[in-house]
Amino acid sequence: MNAVVYTLIGLLVLYFVASSVRRRDRVQGQRYIALLLLFIAMVLFWAMSLLSASALNFFARDHVAPLWHGQLLGLPWSFTLFQSVNPLYILILAPFMAMLWPWLDRRGINPSTPRKFGIGLLLVALGYGVLLYAVDYLQLPDGKVAAWTLLACYLGSTVGELALSPIGYALVGKLAAADEVSLAMGGWFFGVSVSYDLSGQIAALTTRGGIEAYARVFEALLYGGVAIALVYLIAAPWIVKLMHGVR
Repeated sequence: MNAVVYTLIGLLVLYFVASSVRRRDRVQGQRYIALLLLFIAMVLFWAMSLLSASALNFFARDHVAPLWHGQLLGLPWSFTLFQSVNPLYILILAPFMAMLWPWLDRRGINPSTPRKFGIGLLLVALGYGVLLYAVDYLQLPDGKVAAWTLLACYLGSTVGELALSPIGYALVGKLAAADEVSLAMGGWFFGVSVSYDLSGQIAALTTRGGIEAYARVFEALLYGGVAIALVYLIAAPWIVKLMHGVR
């Protein structure tokens, strides 16, 4: 199945290249280049963020101290409660993020779409930096880390998600040619499938070696994610030019 998805994405890329050549439309061709670059950023973001459903769930079970003991409002503690953190953060933060962009726009400091993708990548990477620091320097006497560190990691991932995810789908409709929007949207969703595959491969690296294995993965995600984010933040003005007025 993975091979099929990767093959289909490759064929889609070739199709859009051929389509741009056939149209002899320089502007549309450059918009497709911009869309491909943002597609890559989206895939990498979700590959890191989706670890919350796999590796981070087991990390919470084995290496994170309970947030409370006994019962809180009649609710006993369970590591599975961490799976509710992302939806809760979204419910709380989404209205503020929805107001933030227009507020910044009125002041002329609203980040461009490519820069928002870079910000999303940076935030999810820094979230893993919190966990890496906790494993290296903040272990409790029982060898576990405090629950707030995982909550902070989820916070970075969620804010990053709110920075790039809502604008991604709209961007496909604006950057793709009118008669190819549906095909481009299908390719965007295929990208999420690639993210799941990559996330699974990353999660597999944490299965042996205890908390040290997690630390190695967190370190790679931190430095790799920050490096990629910086590339997008620096290249943002160039990508904006490729978009030819699309916001």
